[in-house]
Amino acid sequence: MALEKRKKEFKSFLLNEKRRTENTVNAYLSGVNTVSKHYGKEVFSIIDLGELDKIWTDYGPGGKYKNVGDQNSGSTRSGLRDWIEFQKNTFQDNSNSYFVELTDGAIRNGYIVVRDNNGFFPPEFIANEKGISESQFTLCWPDGEERLTCVLSKFGRIKARFNRRFADYTAPVTLCITKDSERKDRFHISKQSPKTSIVSMDGKNMKDDEKLGYGQPLNQILYGPPGTGKTYSTTHLSVLLADPNWFEELQSQGLDEDQERASIKARYEELCSDGRILLTTFHQSFSYEDFVEGIRAKTSKETKTLEYKVEDGVFKRMCDRAVKAVSTHQDIGLSESPDIWKISIGRTNEKEMRDKYIEAGEARIGWNDTGDLSLEWDDRTHEQQEYWDKELSSRNRTAISAFSHEMKVGDVLLCLKNAETVQAIGVVESDYYFDEAECNKGYAHARKVSWLLKNIELNILPLNSDTRMVQQTVYPLNRINWNSLVTELEKQQIELPVSLNPETSNSTVQNYVLIIDEINRGNISRIFGELITLLEPDKRKGGSDARSVILPYSKEPFNVPSNLYVVGTMNTADKSLAQLDLALRRRFEFAELMPEPTLLSGISVHGVDIGELLDLLNQRIEVLLDRDHMLGHAYFWPLKGVDSEGEKEMLLADIFAKRVIPLLQEYFFADWERIGWVLNDPGKDPDAQFIQTEAVGQPLSHLFSNAIADEVIDRRYRINQQAFTNPDSYKRIFNVVGE
Repeated sequence: MALEKRKKEFKSFLLNEKRRTENTVNAYLSGVNTVSKHYGKEVFSIIDLGELDKIWTDYGPGGKYKNVGDQNSGSTRSGLRDWIEFQKNTFQDNSNSYFVELTDGAIRNGYIVVRDNNGFFPPEFIANEKGISESQFTLCWPDGEERLTCVLSKFGRIKARFNRRFADYTAPVTLCITKDSERKDRFHISKQSPKTSIVSMDGKNMKDDEKLGYGQPLNQILYGPPGTGKTYSTTHLSVLLADPNWFEELQSQGLDEDQERASIKARYEELCSDGRILLTTFHQSFSYEDFVEGIRAKTSKETKTLEYKVEDGVFKRMCDRAVKAVSTHQDIGLSESPDIWKISIGRTNEKEMRDKYIEAGEARIGWNDTGDLSLEWDDRTHEQQEYWDKELSSRNRTAISAFSHEMKVGDVLLCLKNAETVQAIGVVESDYYFDEAECNKGYAHARKVSWLLKNIELNILPLNSDTRMVQQTVYPLNRINWNSLVTELEKQQIELPVSLNPETSNSTVQNYVLIIDEINRGNISRIFGELITLLEPDKRKGGSDARSVILPYSKEPFNVPSNLYVVGTMNTADKSLAQLDLALRRRFEFAELMPEPTLLSGISVHGVDIGELLDLLNQRIEVLLDRDHMLGHAYFWPLKGVDSEGEKEMLLADIFAKRVIPLLQEYFFADWERIGWVLNDPGKDPDAQFIQTEAVGQPLSHLFSNAIADEVIDRRYRINQQAFTNPDSYKRIFNVVGE
């Protein structure tokens, strides 16, 4: 009865967790039964992981019984692999890792309970009744924190407590403790992320609650070897974060995999167009000025002189958009990054005219004799040209040009009552136009404006570094942005209209996502600067310990909103997690994306199962190098869905010639001998070897004198182009020497 229950649980695991079809599940179950008959013992009854690993060595790729199951050997191996994975998920692997489920009480007290560790920790690290142990071990967190501690046997927990680290945890939380591969007194501990929505290439490895984005970290990094779908996954993840309601609706539609992927991709493009998702890539020359803000020099169109203006970087732009989404809650016509303009409508004593234009929903300025500035210069009259050139001062020409050509729809106007007081705030609704009807009785240069606030008394000095406004009619206020303006209105207790007031708006706050590709390639300290602290959830705006900084160029207060998600990707072949900036590691959660050969199961070229081929290559790379330099399944993904055998063979040859071999050259620094080991070239006939050493060029005796030729070791290698189309080149990757 117990055996049948385990089989039923395994079948459920295959159907629900691995997303296998009913036919595939039956084939896998049959495959494990085939192994049981050959092995002489019911494999489904084996829970000893050591014995299961030995079975995998014998019956897996390259094993001495790899062909058990004959034509269905692929399903046999895949079924066995999934059974072992199922067992490892069910039972603790005492030889390497130990999993801890944190309860509410454990989180509240900072405890890591390890009562049933079954000898995972050596006896010298177990304290006696008095709390004294023979030795202590070091517990290492991914962000660099290390604690010297032991296990308190009396209480069944690790002595060190982690109240501060656990403060943001919500039960249930799973921790994984792993033994160090070299030192007995070091253990690595990390938080598992069951809620992290990481999408494999088939998009089928998430539970329902994961798909809806519950419990998503504000800062996360997807890391792993090349070709594991990190950038691919950001499309899915960023849509999930930016628009979880849309995602929930998508899940209820019952679409197939391709339809769902197409819908997500289309929504991703829409969100990018709307400015809610932004992708940037870090590189060696990427700087604080590119990321946060910097001073840029531009040539004035009017004066032809250099002007210096503070421009926002990608991170600040996204923060401003996110804050604006929280502040406005409705579409009031603002552009994504509105410029703020000072405007004087009429002279100080022309209150009646100013009020008339504001009530009419307009902004107007004088100098009517210039004529219509939307006309080309040659289309203006001689009198208008003379007036522009000779009658107007440089300052006035700059003001008129700013109003007619530089101001944009969606910008914000601050209409002054006097040099220290703003009486109206509006959003530009139209392009510039010239109203000839007003030439003789008012101001003809005009724009339509939605005046959000009228008849107010806003003291401008706090926003303008305690500086009074100058007399120039129109000019940009580079020290002020929309968010600081809204904040100052609240400080001065100026009542906001419904469309600006979060308390009276029923709209849902929108999420924003900044994707940083290749985050490990940038100089983190140089790029983030003082803002690295503000990324922490509790330091963000509205957090329990909210903080802000004064930016160095604009001198504006700045904080990070809580509706901005930061998603990074990093290629561990470029830089491992251990080499990542410690300040960054402390503030991000990490999700590892490793190669998934099972996604390629069933793809066969030259009679070779591509999933098993990738798995074997990666096992060899891990032994010869490390796990950070494995080959990702994405390199072989183009083979999926190709029906023609000839086309698949040509495609596989192309993948090996242009992707696999060049990557191995990079990984092993052109150590051709080791590259040959990965490909099992020593076990092949010369014609099937990818890397050839025999008969490469002329003999050494023809190149050097005998004395030198006798001393020199011939290290010449060449890539055998014929091997890419030779079926034996791929088949013999599985056959080690001595078989």
